[in-house]
Amino acid sequence: MDGDLQIGAWTIERKTGKIVSEDRQARIKPQLMRLLLFLAEYPNQVVTKPQLVENVWSNSHVTDDAMSRAVCELRKVLGDNARKPDYIETIPKRGYRFVARVNNSSSKKRTLYSRLRYAVLPFDTISANESFERLGDVIHGILITELARTVRVISDISVGAHFQSSRALPDIARDLNADRILEGMVAQSSDHLSIMVRLIDTVADEHLWGETYTYETLDMTAIQTQMVPSIIRQVMKSS
Repeated sequence: MDGDLQIGAWTIERKTGKIVSEDRQARIKPQLMRLLLFLAEYPNQVVTKPQLVENVWSNSHVTDDAMSRAVCELRKVLGDNARKPDYIETIPKRGYRFVARVNNSSSKKRTLYSRLRYAVLPFDTISANESFERLGDVIHGILITELARTVRVISDISVGAHFQSSRALPDIARDLNADRILEGMVAQSSDHLSIMVRLIDTVADEHLWGETYTYETLDMTAIQTQMVPSIIRQVMKSS
């Protein structure tokens, strides 16, 4: 963002390090200014704690308590109320969302989609045919490889360390710092093969998309050239 920025009742003066309203003005610390500007750069989007560490604290070690204190201090300057926020909303266990109106006509709307962290969970396979037992693992590996070309994908090693089918998705997402989870299942019967896939927004706890792909036989060419690109398109569309 370049130049002054209007947020709610305040004007942010980037060059002077001050924020000004009709009846008061305040100079804020450089660290708090970076925090304010980064949150305001992505209005109405959830900014996760890892994203704040990377972009506001330059990947320096910062505890959750230190981050919470910085947000609290910024709220005091803005005259904001954490319980009924006009500026900064806390998203429990995940991060923060800037909810005030942002007026910056010289800036295009930006999105954090490229910063989202995706986790592809292992695919279960249900089949009486031994030749299909590893199909879920094969599809899982293909999806990780292809998705990693366009979005940030958590390694399968990290996923494997935290994944257990009995664990709740919010717990897995929190341990992995994953913003989105892609999960699926492969089911083979006597007359067809079904591959069910779901995309979950772990921040909003929402089911973003789901689809079942059905094949009469095991067709790896169709899976790689049709199903996988279809899944990637939906991931990008939902980002």
